[in-house]
Amino acid sequence: METKSIEIKDLIKNFNYNLMSEAILFAGLEPMLQFDEVMSFITEFRMSNSEDVVIFTGYNLEEIEDKVEILSQFNDIILKVGRYRPDLPSKYDEVLKIDLASSNQYAIKL
Repeated sequence: METKSIEIKDLIKNFNYNLMSEAILFAGLEPMLQFDEVMSFITEFRMSNSEDVVIFTGYNLEEIEDKVEILSQFNDIILKVGRYRPDLPSKYDEVLKIDLASSNQYAIKL
């Protein structure tokens, strides 16, 4: 399968043009493992947009405190933390206004 590279500026331009959403969502393939790329995107995105940036991570908050501190420099960042646990029931999250897969997960707005 061929890999295609897309410039951050092109992604942001498409977001602005199409008004695809009210937020940008980073989820899947663990965004915290590509933290430099996520930060590059957020830095560029904040130059022209104030919409929420939502990051779904499977890490627990205490495991990523250093990254949370860096993310806290930006407005309107929502961070969903906690590993999925199939033995726990789902839970409605007031911050995201959705059901999360297991009750140990929660979101915070930085």
